[in-house]
Amino acid sequence: MAGMLCYSPETRNMFIRRTSKTGVRENSMGKVKVIRIPSGREKTIDFEGEKIRVDSLLKLMGLKRESVLVVKREKLLPEESYVEDGDELTIYDVVSGG
Repeated sequence: MAGMLCYSPETRNMFIRRTSKTGVRENSMGKVKVIRIPSGREKTIDFEGEKIRVDSLLKLMGLKRESVLVVKREKLLPEESYVEDGDELTIYDVVSGG
């Protein structure tokens, strides 16, 4: 199994796409649309495969699980749940203080 270094202009990230010895893509790539609150920034995150765990997605984005809440269709997602290609998520920054 070989790999091909790819660049996603949408996310400005580099990633390795696995290919077979013939150069044919083995694994499909998934995309999730993410809206960050309170900033309102929208971003598309690419990942390998058809689904990804929430904790893995956050790690891919460089976020700590303790500092955000992940919501899909008005439901809070625990870190062990999966999101799939085409899902739209809202990520809320957790704010605390006295």
